[in-house]
Amino acid sequence: MSEAAFQDLGEKITRSLMTGDFGLYRAQFRLPLTVVPRSAPGYVLADEAALSRDFDLYLIALRTEEITDIVRRVRALSLPRPTEMEVDCEVNILRRAERVVSPFLSRFSLTRTGTDWQVHRIESALGHIRWTLGEGRLDDI
Repeated sequence: MSEAAFQDLGEKITRSLMTGDFGLYRAQFRLPLTVVPRSAPGYVLADEAALSRDFDLYLIALRTEEITDIVRRVRALSLPRPTEMEVDCEVNILRRAERVVSPFLSRFSLTRTGTDWQVHRIESALGHIRWTLGEGRLDDI
């Protein structure tokens, strides 16, 4: 998978969040999905119902803060195996083209499923994950 292909996947995730399209969002993830905040225990979204609840919480957080875009810039990409990929990216959360918080780093672990790639693990800033779950403020990132 090239950097351009990851950017396409990231844009699909963003578009699904900005439009509330759970079907598009779901297609980008392989379940179970592991979410790991840096410096805190992670959790697993084991099934579609859990992913849907997580998606709904993320939508509430985005709409409350009037977020209009999420931009991911690839910083490193590796293919440990032909069917596995690790992508480190800088994440920018924007409101009408203005950065809302300082950029932060996230790591996406992907698995090839046929001709597509799907995210099966996300590592990110604790503040970001707490915010998406409705457990913290956006400026805590």
